[in-house]
Amino acid sequence: MNREELQSLLDELRVKHGVVGATLGVLNEGGIEAVGSGLLNLDTAVACTPDSVFQIGSIGKVFTTTLIMQLVDQGRLGLDDPVVTHLRDFRLADRACARSVTVRQLLNHTSGIDGDFFAEDDPEGPSTASYLRKMCLLGNLYPPGKGPVTYCNAGFVVAGRIVEILTGMTWAGAITRRILRPLGLRHAFAEPREALRYRCAIGHVFEEGSLTRTRVAPVTYLSLSMAPAGSVLSMSVEDLLNFARVHMANGKNGDGKPLLSEASARRMREELTEVPPFSQPGVTHWGLGWAIGKSGTYDMAGHDGGTIGQYTYLRTFPSRGTAFALFTNSPSLKLFTDVEARLTERLAGASPPGEPPARSFAPDANRYIGRYAGVAAEFEVQMAEGKFTLEGLSRMGGPALHATLEPYSPDVFVQRAPGHPADGQKVAFVGESGPAAFIRMGFRMVRRTGK
Repeated sequence: MNREELQSLLDELRVKHGVVGATLGVLNEGGIEAVGSGLLNLDTAVACTPDSVFQIGSIGKVFTTTLIMQLVDQGRLGLDDPVVTHLRDFRLADRACARSVTVRQLLNHTSGIDGDFFAEDDPEGPSTASYLRKMCLLGNLYPPGKGPVTYCNAGFVVAGRIVEILTGMTWAGAITRRILRPLGLRHAFAEPREALRYRCAIGHVFEEGSLTRTRVAPVTYLSLSMAPAGSVLSMSVEDLLNFARVHMANGKNGDGKPLLSEASARRMREELTEVPPFSQPGVTHWGLGWAIGKSGTYDMAGHDGGTIGQYTYLRTFPSRGTAFALFTNSPSLKLFTDVEARLTERLAGASPPGEPPARSFAPDANRYIGRYAGVAAEFEVQMAEGKFTLEGLSRMGGPALHATLEPYSPDVFVQRAPGHPADGQKVAFVGESGPAAFIRMGFRMVRRTGK
């Protein structure tokens, strides 16, 4: 796909889905093509260009994992080391869980920690150390390694703190000196104070009471103490694709100095843990840092990211050496879905694996009705006029959810909430017979707390 085709595609789909600004990049044998469309900021009307810098959100977890794997290469730690081997003051509400969780479990989201913990920065300044002190009250959804993939932001802050202890640098310093500079990424930074050097996007959120009108986000960054989980790292779409290129080359950099060993790069993309059905379309497993999709000839390693009004998507196809990345500064899941549908067949040579088909079943109201609550969200499932309803409240600033639940297959429902970003997504109920113990949305689980 040449630049003109890519520009036409992005312009068409950005306008169709009402996204404020976006950049799109494609990596193939001919190099990288990148285009921009729309505005970086509705208030200033600055145009979005291919070299514009966006916060990459949780895609930063792949960078944190890369730092950990560099330390593995150096023999400084092992993936199966208990976290307390390197962080002696690491605490959770369940002390036994804190003693047993391993570095590997942090990186493949099997620590069981209820980890969407968005603690505010301390008045004297942000730090991973202060964040870890606050984790002493965090509970576990299940003992480490004894449950399914459950997305855990807190676990990556812990991993970032391990990097700081073993390198003697801040996480931002380690990212800059050990990844950004060696790869020559010129439009990338890990320190917020560097933003003025670049043409930066700001996020946009829905206006109060609306799911269509957006405004400039009231806050620029998520908690800076959470930097290793993805609150700060920012770059252009081309720089992210150059980072992805090195990973697909199994750690080899163009200057001959490897970013990490071939064994570590490959290990990051191994299918370590199967993800439950209906977690995310196209994702079948979790590796180390990477979300993995494997089915027939389809071979994908990727990640998504979201901060305050900024959303990013990366899909790499290692067996073909191709990739694409989409950056946006307003809600954009439907835009990504359309872009993915247009590009994947051409770049991957195959389609992503589909979800399991619908299967009829007779829902048991007693199994599903109840309240579910976690660190970041709470939900209530009720029955009204013969239909299941779902009310959801995010503690992360997202819009309230008012949905009906349509049965799809045993213990799985489709959310119907017109206009809401969650409309059409699946909800699963988890647990043995009797009342479900958890409600599951995507990669996240929330525990039942009552009727």
